[in-house]
Amino acid sequence: MGRRTLALVVALALVAGSRTVLAAQEIAFAKALDDASISVERLDDILEYALLVGNGDINALVHTNSGNIEVVLTKNDVWDARLDTTLDPPLPTLKRLKELGHGTWSDRGLILPEGFTWNGPDSYHANPYPCPRACARLILGTVPVELNPSSPPTTRARLDLRRAVAQIDGVAGGPPRAGIRALAQRNTFLIEANVAARLEQFRTADTPDAKTGETNGVRWLYQTIPGDLDWPGMEFAVALADVGRYKAVALVTSLEADDVTAAAVKEARAVAQADAGPLIRDHETIWTRFWAASGLEVDDELMEQTWYRGLYFLRCVSKPGVVAPGLFASLTTGSPAWHGDYHTNYNIQQTFWHCYAANHPELAEPYDRLIRGYFPRARWLARAIFDMNGAFYPHVLYAYEPVDPSKVKSPVGRQYIHHVWGFTLGVSGFTVQPL
Repeated sequence: MGRRTLALVVALALVAGSRTVLAAQEIAFAKALDDASISVERLDDILEYALLVGNGDINALVHTNSGNIEVVLTKNDVWDARLDTTLDPPLPTLKRLKELGHGTWSDRGLILPEGFTWNGPDSYHANPYPCPRACARLILGTVPVELNPSSPPTTRARLDLRRAVAQIDGVAGGPPRAGIRALAQRNTFLIEANVAARLEQFRTADTPDAKTGETNGVRWLYQTIPGDLDWPGMEFAVALADVGRYKAVALVTSLEADDVTAAAVKEARAVAQADAGPLIRDHETIWTRFWAASGLEVDDELMEQTWYRGLYFLRCVSKPGVVAPGLFASLTTGSPAWHGDYHTNYNIQQTFWHCYAANHPELAEPYDRLIRGYFPRARWLARAIFDMNGAFYPHVLYAYEPVDPSKVKSPVGRQYIHHVWGFTLGVSGFTVQPL
């Protein structure tokens, strides 16, 4: 009989007075976990070879570009949530769909009232937003782009899943040797690299230029995202503290602080000036506790490695209390496919399916909160579209949608409904099933 073992570990809390003591935890199948570490021979293609690091809220894709290391920095709550429904057609209704089904339906892509003409484009197709936005790029290295116009040097690298660190080998005249962590205990990246570092704006055509500056030796980038009639917009700051061998990069949004730049500068400085040893030990202790909750050992090497890697990837982009990751958590472009949104016809659910069987239901908390928070709007949609009580979840959801559509200033309740596909059978049940 082949070996097929799944370990689910329950940490018992022993409460004595005000003290809570967790039972000692060990990783069940440490070798299987270590064997799942990812090694790449090159890092020069962000889609094929980039390594993911994250702590559930901040995360990043590490790759090489023009002979340097480039780290695309993201944070779950950074969204461009603008939605302009001015040119959207009226909401489709079940009543009108039935009428069209009994007559001649010339355009099966639209469900419009009798005699209504519509030209569009609708809010989904007019702009890249609503969508998550990347925060900035961190560049490690000093190789000028013009020196490597055709085939800039790249490097081997390894992603240690157990310790949640990307280790870049580095090459002479190209990308440097580096270790990159998204600290599990605070929203700051800790980078070990004896090389110059700088921040660059992640530019998009529809957001203003970022402001940059320096405060007491800490460089920062400040970015605003415009709002609309019903969403106030947001701002965030990225701060880089470079003390030589170690660098700290902190990300703070306006959902967390009134003065995002000051808060990011303070956090980056604190991490850069702290002893790196305890920071790394605390980071690894949190990840050890995570891996101790479950483990898998099977004869199928690909399945075994995929299990660990999938669980690692989810832990990098999700944890209790954060904004749920969309279709593409660590973004590679300013206009992600399908808006990088929450597609409820299985796409967003499958992100979280494996966390239940892996004894990590806490990783699904952001999804749970997203769906529960949408409930008032879902009730409004059930009445507006189906003329009935209950709750209707459409197959496209965005972050930061106003809870009460009856109080918004935007047309059609600031609600996008994809005609035809919006009536996909069973999506509402599919959406609430994980809850």
